[in-house]
Amino acid sequence: MENEVDIRVFKVVDRIRANTPRLGITEVIEKLGVRNTRSPEVKFEYAWRLPAGGSAVALWSEDIRVHPRTGHWFYVESLNIRHRRGGGLRNDDQVARTKTRVAVLREAFDKRTKFISLLQINRVPIDLLEQSAAAQVGVRVKDEYQWRVALWDEEGQRAVLVRGEGWNPTLEEIDGSAEPDARLEESTAPDPSDQIRLRFPDQQHRDQVEAISMAVATKYYRARGFTVEDVSPENLGYDLVVRGASGGAVTYVEVKGTSMYTQAFFLTRNELKAATSLSAWHLALVTSALTVPEMEVLTAKEALDRFGMDPLVWHCTPKLAGALSEEDRGPD
Repeated sequence: MENEVDIRVFKVVDRIRANTPRLGITEVIEKLGVRNTRSPEVKFEYAWRLPAGGSAVALWSEDIRVHPRTGHWFYVESLNIRHRRGGGLRNDDQVARTKTRVAVLREAFDKRTKFISLLQINRVPIDLLEQSAAAQVGVRVKDEYQWRVALWDEEGQRAVLVRGEGWNPTLEEIDGSAEPDARLEESTAPDPSDQIRLRFPDQQHRDQVEAISMAVATKYYRARGFTVEDVSPENLGYDLVVRGASGGAVTYVEVKGTSMYTQAFFLTRNELKAATSLSAWHLALVTSALTVPEMEVLTAKEALDRFGMDPLVWHCTPKLAGALSEEDRGPD
């Protein structure tokens, strides 16, 4: 159910759902080329081999976790074919579906190939997935990123699936990745230890994050038919000038990026001035820039309403002699 999904995962699923044509759970797999989708044996499978090659695997969003250190999404898959979650033995149909799923994942692991992920949310609590006739799929969307089988733990009867590239976890990392729940019921008063700390990464790190964030934002607008001009070297308070294909309205986009999955950024005085004076100023905010980038675009009002502005840095210069008080100057 939605309230069992990590809030960070839910936001991505919800965004994909909002920005793509609304398809039924059967239509999603039809688009991938799966045949006989009206058959219950196919429609309610857990994994599909695709006619054009490769595979698609259903991942229940309720079971997706976000690693607290890297921000990567991962999924611990049980390889136990006989026993269903919630207790008891699987029936013949459930065993057949699970065997197919495990075989598809094993093939992906052995061949080091990625697979398409279909992110699903169940209509009833996830522990009733194989226990209740009402346990139907409520949401099914195709993930923007492919997944891979990073670990196969035969002894522990589990496999670890990871979204995207850039992280090859160990079993110790997975076992030690427990963190406080980030379900849909977000706390209105987060623990102080969760607050963002001020830190200044090295220049190479900053340059890499900035380059990726600019590329993500540019691709986003161009994919929607806009023309994009990079004006970041001009220090105008925004990085991109975005225009419609036929001219028309202009949007001034400031791009901010972070390697963290938590939204946070630094704003210069010039950028804040542009945000408060230009009605067409937008903020393109990229998170997890070095792993699996996600971007959200906010208007100036949305950005200023959502984020607090803390003066964390001051530029200090020597005072002019004429401006010093008598006490500062000392005796003649």
